[in-house]
Amino acid sequence: MSEAYLAEYDADQAVYGNIRAGQTFTPFYNHTIMYVDLGLRSPCDPAKSHVEIFDLWKPDWFNQRPVSYSTRPYKRRPFKDQPDRIRYGMHPAELIMDNPYAIILRNVGDPAPDPLYWLHKSSGNPYERGHRILRPDAGQPWQDFLDQDHLFAELGFPPMPLSKYDPPIPNWLAIQINWAAGNDYNWLRVYTTVPCHLWAYHTAAQPTKSWLTRITRGLPTLWYSRAVVREYYQFEQLEDGDTLEHTFRMTILPFIGTIYTVLRGMINNTQVSSTSPIIKWRRPTIQLYDKWNTGDNTAFSVAPNQAKAQTFTTTTTHTIQAVRLKLYKTGSPPPTYFYIQDTLPTGQPGSTRYYVWRLPAKLIPPGNTPPDAQWVEVPIFSTIKLTKNTRYAIALRNEYGDPSNCPRWNIQSPGYYTGGNYFYQVAWWPYWATWIGADFMFEEYGLKE
Repeated sequence: MSEAYLAEYDADQAVYGNIRAGQTFTPFYNHTIMYVDLGLRSPCDPAKSHVEIFDLWKPDWFNQRPVSYSTRPYKRRPFKDQPDRIRYGMHPAELIMDNPYAIILRNVGDPAPDPLYWLHKSSGNPYERGHRILRPDAGQPWQDFLDQDHLFAELGFPPMPLSKYDPPIPNWLAIQINWAAGNDYNWLRVYTTVPCHLWAYHTAAQPTKSWLTRITRGLPTLWYSRAVVREYYQFEQLEDGDTLEHTFRMTILPFIGTIYTVLRGMINNTQVSSTSPIIKWRRPTIQLYDKWNTGDNTAFSVAPNQAKAQTFTTTTTHTIQAVRLKLYKTGSPPPTYFYIQDTLPTGQPGSTRYYVWRLPAKLIPPGNTPPDAQWVEVPIFSTIKLTKNTRYAIALRNEYGDPSNCPRWNIQSPGYYTGGNYFYQVAWWPYWATWIGADFMFEEYGLKE
């Protein structure tokens, strides 16, 4: 036996018609495959089912010729205290060590057979050199279930010796990527499948593609998505430690054009072979829309369990990209929450929050007096369309800390901005209070329409 997972299960996947179910695996050693065993819920009739083995290194792998395919279901052999174990005889083929493969089960025929139910474990990724995959219908992309595994065994000869390699390091995978174009910086936010700590390699020159593929936990980073970056700017994520959300504040390169970014990183302070695909982005043109950015003569603190807000009225309809606030901090405050909210007919901030972002304290400069304040940029990663002649609110909230460790927002008092006003709220208040004639410093940027 080469690779197998024959332990616990708590779910199953129906396979019939255009549905294709699969399990990826990565052999430890070179060998010739002879049989594949699958855990199928009994009673079942596998007579019209087929198993195929595909090489995941190949581009568009599912449309390539399979490495091996089944001759017929060989015989039933029961699991110990588990449902039937169905053995498929395979056309002999050599499987290469550390090369990722996929076992694909299909169940088709005329007349259409009853569904087969392939058992799997729905969490925990017990088999660390692969994972469950699924294509729900013809023409649809394959779905990866990185923490799930089907019951399977892949058998061949000669007998496999004991592994002399250490278990692979867990892999990370980027699953969501968002950009924001600010006045001062380019902003990138990435979500990953597991906590990790990332660096972004940012360049104007298109990276070349490496022909080497890395395999970790059976998830290949294929040759056409691995990048070799020769000249680059390197930026570390703003968050400390290993995280699922990763935010990058990157210097705007001195040109207008396409930007290429590749991510690499660490898990538990250990460098891993994972890289992201080449992330291609063309920075849009932005402009300053609404503002009150001169005349500040004092600063108000965003104290614990308090919120401060500035309302503003849009002069044109546009998609917001970034907001700049004139801030400084005293001591070592915790992260501050930034909001864009609606407003009530009375002018007060409302209860609908269009956007929330956790503003790291490291982005706010230290200071003691209002002249120490600097413009701090906040990215807007969501697509938010602001409507002309509509009043919105920009708010900051500090939910814990103490009065000597908090951010301070520069304000003009008395203020002369006619499109909005300063508001404040204490945590236990159900309403916002205002100080008529005072206005916080802000600038609001959006896509040029």
